[in-house]
Amino acid sequence: DIDLEEIEENLNETELEGFIRRAIENEDYAAAIRLYYLGILKELSLKKLIKHKKDKTNGEYLREIRGSVFHKGFRELTNIFERIWYGKTEFFKDDFYAVEPKFKVLINQISEHEIK
Repeated sequence: DIDLEEIEENLNETELEGFIRRAIENEDYAAAIRLYYLGILKELSLKKLIKHKKDKTNGEYLREIRGSVFHKGFRELTNIFERIWYGKTEFFKDDFYAVEPKFKVLINQISEHEIK
């Protein structure tokens, strides 16, 4: 089992790849998207673009990065994530593979970002 609460509690120290792979293998695509979203938050936090706190809202994170080059992409993926995770939208394999690249691209863009 994947303990999302514990992962989020220790986000900056957690390697997410294995958890993402396990969620996909278990066909738990909503959990995989949540883990990818946590990956975005982790990278934003490591680059000092946000201060990660477990009890913060996604809206608070969006306000923190307003003006950042990542704001537009993060807003789009936040909407996708919230629709899947909180909206309990039916989310199948094809849906997952249609949006997964967007999450990977943003994570990579943030991780390659130079800290100013």
